[in-house]
Amino acid sequence: MKITSLSKLDMDRFEYGEHLRPFRDWMIMLGVFAALLLMSALWSGWIFYRAWTGESVGAETPAPAVKTDEIEAVKRVFELRAIEESRYGGEYHFVDPA
Repeated sequence: MKITSLSKLDMDRFEYGEHLRPFRDWMIMLGVFAALLLMSALWSGWIFYRAWTGESVGAETPAPAVKTDEIEAVKRVFELRAIEESRYGGEYHFVDPA
């Protein structure tokens, strides 16, 4: 669409009109808001009911396989830290140079 063809549009249908009606506009806005709020509440209630009855909510995805070797590596790191901490209490001696 060229810019010159934009001037050919009937711009009268996009105008608000001669008389302002703020009460009507506010009622329309409040009605739309109330409808959206009601739809949101119904959707949340439906999801809550499904969860309450034990149904799966959302997409069902299979549980990933747990890699125990990574968990064992982390446990080993903490064990080594505990051993080193105990060595600071008994083996290592600090000599104050002062």
